[in-house]
Amino acid sequence: MGGTWDRLSINSLKELHIIMQEFSAIELKDIDLVLQNPESLKTKSCAGRAKDLSINTQLGSIACVSGFLINLSQRNIKLISPCIDFERWPQGYAVYAETELDDPIKQIQEFFEHCEKTIFNESLDIEKILSLREEIYITNHEGQLNLKTQYANIIVKDKIEKEIVSRINGTLSVSEIVSEISKTNEINPGLVLHAANTLYEKGIFEKLPNPPLLQYA
Repeated sequence: MGGTWDRLSINSLKELHIIMQEFSAIELKDIDLVLQNPESLKTKSCAGRAKDLSINTQLGSIACVSGFLINLSQRNIKLISPCIDFERWPQGYAVYAETELDDPIKQIQEFFEHCEKTIFNESLDIEKILSLREEIYITNHEGQLNLKTQYANIIVKDKIEKEIVSRINGTLSVSEIVSEISKTNEINPGLVLHAANTLYEKGIFEKLPNPPLLQYA
């Protein structure tokens, strides 16, 4: 095992236990354990012909990188992130922006700046139409909302945050939701917008773009 980074595929908990018994933590420090056992959160991806095998299989993505994908032969650059919506993005990752590279040195820097200004938002755009991520399942228990996915369970207790979640339908913008809640409940709009940004930071809103994507110019 003399490679720069070695990987071991783990197909069962028994195999994982054997690895833990046979190797020390020091020996495994440069080894990537690829957990493919049924209990693992790193599920296999139903990509290619495997997509037709089972519609009930919990899917994973074939992509493992978020960032900038630069193709020197095709002379283009894309901002990508893994996703499991194979109907819209069958390659396993969504493209948030892309452009052709006629003058790579200049255009790559411009592309970085464009993404930083328009995509890497630390707060919500008030004109953004809000919708929840499709994989979120909502239940109401003892006055609190449980937003559950395969990987997390987000609990929403705050009254204003619950009001926001109840109004998200894929047609109303942030400003419209803020206006509705502030008028109905006689609440300061700033408090409602703050609550919306708190939910935004929790990652419950759908962010996937819809292909075909308009090229960044």
